[in-house]
Amino acid sequence: MTEKSRRPEPAELLKFCTDCAEEKLARDPAVLEVGESGVADYFLVVTADSEPQLQAVAGFVERSVRDRYALRSSSRNIGTGGGWLLLDFGSVVVHVMVPAVRERYSLETLWSNLGRSEENSAR
Repeated sequence: MTEKSRRPEPAELLKFCTDCAEEKLARDPAVLEVGESGVADYFLVVTADSEPQLQAVAGFVERSVRDRYALRSSSRNIGTGGGWLLLDFGSVVVHVMVPAVRERYSLETLWSNLGRSEENSAR
């Protein structure tokens, strides 16, 4: 069975997305286990230092997931000022944010009642 002919397990997809984001130098990955929410199994939140890096990280993650698993995301910019791009792969939602936006919305705190694990525990 090839990679593209099967749907990855959520934890596998999470690890792959994390590795891709880090390859493009995204910082401070945080994994939020949100399975109880019904939205996804995991949120991955990473920081990009600029809008161009945000676009590069999100584009690379999106292309890599599509190439490896034949999954397409529904992606969108959040808010009117930019600084936040979301990639929704179903079981894993990737949030790429510039520092000011990440600090302002503090998803780690917002979703903390559902449980949080550090990036390393997903590996």
